[in-house]
Amino acid sequence: MSQKHFKLEQDEDSSRNGEIVEFRGRPSLRVSKGLFYARGVEFRNGTIEVDMAPGPNGRFLGIAFRVQSEDDYEVIFFRPGASGTTQAVQYTPGLLGANAWQIYTGPGYTAAADVHRGQWIHVRLVVRGVVAELFLDHAEDPALVVRDLKRGDSKGGIGFWGHMGDAYFANLTYTPDAAAYSADAPSEFLEGALTDWELSETFDATETNPAVYPDVHGLKWESVAAESPGMVVINRYRESPNVLPPEKEDRLRGDVRGGKFVFARTTIRSERDEIRKMSFGYSDEAVVFLNGAPIYAGNNTLSFRQPEFLGLLDVASDAVYLPLKTGENELLLAVTEFFGGWGFLCKLDRMGRVSLESPDALALVGATAEVVTYRGRRGLRLSPLPAHEGSDEGLLAILKGLDFGDGIIEAEVAGSPRPGVSPDMRGADCALGAFDVRRLLL
Repeated sequence: MSQKHFKLEQDEDSSRNGEIVEFRGRPSLRVSKGLFYARGVEFRNGTIEVDMAPGPNGRFLGIAFRVQSEDDYEVIFFRPGASGTTQAVQYTPGLLGANAWQIYTGPGYTAAADVHRGQWIHVRLVVRGVVAELFLDHAEDPALVVRDLKRGDSKGGIGFWGHMGDAYFANLTYTPDAAAYSADAPSEFLEGALTDWELSETFDATETNPAVYPDVHGLKWESVAAESPGMVVINRYRESPNVLPPEKEDRLRGDVRGGKFVFARTTIRSERDEIRKMSFGYSDEAVVFLNGAPIYAGNNTLSFRQPEFLGLLDVASDAVYLPLKTGENELLLAVTEFFGGWGFLCKLDRMGRVSLESPDALALVGATAEVVTYRGRRGLRLSPLPAHEGSDEGLLAILKGLDFGDGIIEAEVAGSPRPGVSPDMRGADCALGAFDVRRLLL
């Protein structure tokens, strides 16, 4: 390899960044910061092989492929500081100049590997359509398999990526593969995922307050598509500020310097007035509005919740209970970004409905049940057994076949006092003589 064969897409001093040096006995290209990619290479499918070594101060290094520009590429990168953990290797697309590593995380995107500073490791990357397999040190089994390359079945250059310290690359070869491969990626959406969204233009968080409900009619809305498993990746549509977030203490004092945000909105239709749990993940900060009112604000920024917190998008990390009204409800989010991935995922949790059209649904204790119409509504009437008439013992009807832990229970009930008891009496002196249940929601 020689320096003239690679293009550096950063404003860097090439006397050190990008120079050819000898490292651990091998002539190599040193990358300290930025993206270098080979001139005149158009790679789509095939095999890329290279030797790489993190320097003693190296923190991030990777292999870029299908490079179309410094802002748009695919990259598999390594974290020597996380060697041996599932964060040691990660795939991410480069989208409008941002590496969305906080968005694309977990199985299929990250993997464990041994990557030690100052040691050479052989990397073999096999790319076929929307699938990439990574092999390390001539292993027969891949360390990472990416089954849905996020920039699709594209093509472009081959290069090296580095950040925050020296990385060394040597012995680059590639073998094109002219075979045709499927461009279809697996697409599975979470049950209840909200997928129809619009995004506003971008706002500077120091000039516009994301916690204030906006004039939605004055915004410029763009319809966007959610991707598997229901994420809206804002990096696809808006440029990230790509700045480190404020320190936690500064952020708690209101410092939002460098942050940018967009509003995102969708409509939830409800058949009745009800409360629904919405699980959601986001990066980096979010304010949630329902029908114009703020109901949640949270911070998922790198290191904010605890010192080693990565700020990864996880739909199970946060939840809010939505007080929905009958008909259409506007759900609006303000999502703020600093760096590392800009997006969100919202999912309405399943609400089970239990039919109470028959006493067979209940295990009864001290009670009888029958289907009745009470004040115009059909339901189950619970009455005490004859042996319990006049007793202060409660009636118990247990729904069969349910395994309920946490959540919300909704029911419509009505009751009447025990015969002979004054209407003004309360508590045990006015025990229910009848209990009607029409509908139960879990």
